[in-house]
Amino acid sequence: MAAIAALTTGGVAIGDSVVLVTDRDNTLIQDQFTNLSLGIGPYMFAGRVGPNGEGMLRRAVMRFDIASAVPAGSTITAASLKLWMAGTNSGNQTMVLRRLTRDWGEGNSFAFGGLGAPAEEGDATWQHTFYPTEFWDAPGGDFVSVVSATKTVGGVNFYTWGSTAQMVLDVQSWLDNSTANFGWILTGNESALQTVKKFSTREDELEANRPRLTITFTPPPPPNPADLNNDGVVDGADLGLLLAAWNTPGPGDLDNNGVVDGADLGLLLAAWS
Repeated sequence: MAAIAALTTGGVAIGDSVVLVTDRDNTLIQDQFTNLSLGIGPYMFAGRVGPNGEGMLRRAVMRFDIASAVPAGSTITAASLKLWMAGTNSGNQTMVLRRLTRDWGEGNSFAFGGLGAPAEEGDATWQHTFYPTEFWDAPGGDFVSVVSATKTVGGVNFYTWGSTAQMVLDVQSWLDNSTANFGWILTGNESALQTVKKFSTREDELEANRPRLTITFTPPPPPNPADLNNDGVVDGADLGLLLAAWNTPGPGDLDNNGVVDGADLGLLLAAWS
């Protein structure tokens, strides 16, 4: 199941690990007068731009569809994020990952550079979660103060955040409650000019450069066949179902011999919760 789900979302499952590509990514572009975005652009940006961009901020947002690739009930044991940093005019900068607390969108805005393009319907902007009608509570994105991971990013190269305990907690929470999976925001050095870093998005033509989240997990135990009503315990309710099917093909034919009989009753009692 995990392998099939991962492949359909751009990931590759290997045993109890899965590698996912973002299902959404964008850049929040600080601007006082226009609503700009980079919905389907090949790059996202984080940090502060230089004087040509009026020293405004950029923050990258990204989301991975955890629930489609990891079986429900699994325990996440490791999570790491790998990004391709494709361009920079600055030296080493600390890049911080935090969990977003509001949903947001990726529209059809397109530009190659960090100046962005006019937002399209459904885009996330500095002001909007979904342009033009829905807004962040705080311009620049709503996110927790707790840091999920940090990484020093220098020259053009691949960089990996995690696995950290907080990243594991984030991914576990998104698996357990997919409706609260809003992904991460990546922020850079916002105190100095010209610190911005450019990262590839899922729209990069080179598949290897797209953002990838590697998740390691322990799948849930298989269901107990004696739990006939699937409520998580083997008890009197299951016994009643078995007895009601006595001398028939089931339910309750635990040994698969074609009839519910004493052998099946023994198996159910041995599995009693």
